[in-house]
Parts: sequence; structure tokens; C-alpha cells
Amino acid sequence: MSKRIWGVFLFLMGLLLAMSFYFDNFVKPYSEAPPARSPLTISILAVAFLFVGFRMMRRGADGYDVTWFGSPPPYPAPNLHIAEQAIKTILTQFPSLRIEEHPEDPVELSVVFPEQEGLKHKVCICLQNIDELYFGAGHFWCSWFPCTDPDETNMFVENVIGFISGRYRILERYRGERCVAAELQRPIEGGWETMGRYGQPHLPTLQEYTFKEIRNA
Repeated sequence: MSKRIWGVFLFLMGLLLAMSFYFDNFVKPYSEAPPARSPLTISILAVAFLFVGFRMMRRGADGYDVTWFGSPPPYPAPNLHIAEQAIKTILTQFPSLRIEEHPEDPVELSVVFPEQEGLKHKVCICLQNIDELYFGAGHFWCSWFPCTDPDETNMFVENVIGFISGRYRILERYRGERCVAAELQRPIEGGWETMGRYGQPHLPTLQEYTFKEIRNA
């Protein structure tokens, strides 16, 4: 279910709570017993549902401030230049690599490094939700934000360069044939340091995990 649908649902719930609050406190005759529900609790819930629902309807499924018909904004994303500069920095390290832009994707910027000579695994980079830089390869998918923080952007660029160079690796954890977690790791003395994590909800069982290394080396 998209965020906009959830937003409509929460907004309607907020309206119902607001109507309930109004009826209980202003419409019922004063001779009736006081309402069993706390007016303060109902009012807080109503305001929270209305606010969150309205924001989710406005932002839509992928972080845009959208119209009711879901169209992207007709103006450039505010942090687009930061994402473009990050990609340029990555390309200066690997000038021979080919990239593909995907303007049809419902995000502010979407770029793919397809499998090619010098790159064994597809790498995806995107800017979405206004200020989140995402990096994905294999089953790994993680964001660094806000991109307006130079430290976060530099870390994002360093991690992408580290993976493409073959120094960093992605370690995927499987239960059976399903990947339930993936970690981006860089080498340190005596082992590996995790730089980012991705995981899916799963129930604990006695089944042992298996691991798969994704590395451009």
C-alpha cells in the first residue's frame, strides 16, 4: 500500500476522531454523563492523525510534494546538485565506466552502473526523499542522509568508490534461498568493519545462515 493511501486513511481517522471529540464535548446535553474517553487523548490523536495523514498524502509514495494525481514537482529537486556532484566525483575515479540515467524512476535522480568490463555487479545510486543518497548492489540497499551534511555525502562517495574499486565487499546473509540481511564492509586490520546495513524482517529459527560475498574483485 502506497504512502498516499495510508495518508488518506490516517487523515480520515483524524477527522472521525475530531468529530467524536466535538460531539462528546459540545453536542451532548450537559445532563448526560461525562464521556468515558479522555478529551485530551482524543484531541491529541485527532491532531496527530490529521497532520501525519496530510503530510503522507502530500509527499506521496516516494517523498515528492505531489499533486492529487501523483505528478512529480515541475521544478528541480533542491539537492539535485549535491547528488550530481557526488556522481561526478565517483566517475573521476573510474572514467571508463558507463552509466545509465533513469529519469522515469519516481525519485529525484536515479543512475545505474550496469555490469561491464571493470564492474562485475550492477551498482544503483539515487537521490530520493529530498535529501537521502542511496547506494545499492546485490541485495544491499542503504542510504546516507541528510546529503546537505558534507560528512554524510563524503561517506556515501567513499563507500561507493570503495565497493567499485574492489576494496570493500558486501556480505549477504541467507536463510535457505532468501537473503535476510546484507552488510557493506571495508577491510581493517584483522577483519572487516561494517559501513552500512540492510535487513528484512524474519523470525528466529534453528536454521543456520549461509553467507555470500559480493565483491568487485
